[in-house]
Amino acid sequence: MWDFLPVNPGEIKQIEAVRGPGSAVWGANAMTGVVNLITKRPKEMVGTSLFLGGGELGTAYGSLSHAGVSGKVGYKFSGGYYEQDAYDRPTGTIPGSNPPQAYPPFENQGTAQPKGDLRIDWDVDEGQFFSFGGGYAGTDGIIHTGIGPFDIDKSSNLSYGKATYNHHALSVGLFANFLDADSINLLTRGADGRPLGFAFSTDTYNLDLANTTVAGAHNILTYGGNYRSSEFELEIAPASEDKKEWGVFLQDEILLGEKWRWLIGGRYDDIDPLEDGVFTPRTSLLFTPVPRHTFRISYNEAFRTPSAINSYLDVSIVNALPGTPYLVPAFANGNVDLVEEHMTAYEVGYVGTFDNHLMLSVAVYRNEVEDTIDFYTAGLWGPGHVPPGSATLPPPLVPCFNFLPGTGPAGCPLRG
Repeated sequence: MWDFLPVNPGEIKQIEAVRGPGSAVWGANAMTGVVNLITKRPKEMVGTSLFLGGGELGTAYGSLSHAGVSGKVGYKFSGGYYEQDAYDRPTGTIPGSNPPQAYPPFENQGTAQPKGDLRIDWDVDEGQFFSFGGGYAGTDGIIHTGIGPFDIDKSSNLSYGKATYNHHALSVGLFANFLDADSINLLTRGADGRPLGFAFSTDTYNLDLANTTVAGAHNILTYGGNYRSSEFELEIAPASEDKKEWGVFLQDEILLGEKWRWLIGGRYDDIDPLEDGVFTPRTSLLFTPVPRHTFRISYNEAFRTPSAINSYLDVSIVNALPGTPYLVPAFANGNVDLVEEHMTAYEVGYVGTFDNHLMLSVAVYRNEVEDTIDFYTAGLWGPGHVPPGSATLPPPLVPCFNFLPGTGPAGCPLRG
């Protein structure tokens, strides 16, 4: 879903990648790391930039951006477009199918991705500014899921608006994202025999605050919190409920002399529809014997919450019985009783920078995961578990489900 990024690559100032569990600061779903994209301020990209390119498979792309400053106000607007033809889909007989089956005659449509973005900054004084922005990005193409690849319709889009206030280390932000998309599965058929459709829309509203302050001579405190509300409409999870969540965090970096530092902190999250709140602690002891060389030992906890699909998936598809041309229904269902997936991480590591600008990082870690959230086969058709009637399932075949595979009568197509 990176296609929905509304800014052009040239507008990105830096990309921060934080490896390892991060729920103690960033909350849910930061189990293995966090990627933070920081874009340039208008005053950092004054002027006009035009970029054009192309390649094989009908690839064509371009972007235009313009930025300027007038007094204390900086502005930037940009637009871009990318398109590419679809990859060829396989044709003929599916290898290993018995009896031979042809690939479904579905076709994806390639991709076309328009985007536009606007930003205005107002510098109140040195180190203090307001920022306002909004953007739009559209896409079509392929998104892969546990029930097959979906071809995203060209009308699918994401729009956003945001406002932020920054005063030195203090940051307050408000944003709203609006996702609206439609798609059709390229492999899976619904219970009606037609390609499975998946329309989905999500409206997300978020308010967050973070600050860092020095307390005394030996403590650096970082603290903050956020509130988020998400509204879902999912065709394959029609019972999905809106999601509301809030969280607060506190971290203290304690300076224990010139060579030792101790980081300790935690975060508490309250997330619907989980019944209980989640507390995630973290602590690290760092030793720097000489400048630019640091050893660390860390303990972290992190978690991820069930998605709306994990909890409320409710769709029927049809699959062919092995070795037969007959189709029977299969049901894919979520589980509303899921709890958060929880990880406990232990790590010992070293990072150092040498005079030749070589940086070396070494780590040994152990992650323990509980209550994993996975899709799995809950049951199979068989004795006492006969599929409901289907126009594609002849009546003589139904009694075969009263026998274990390979034990039915000679006339049963499922005997072998």
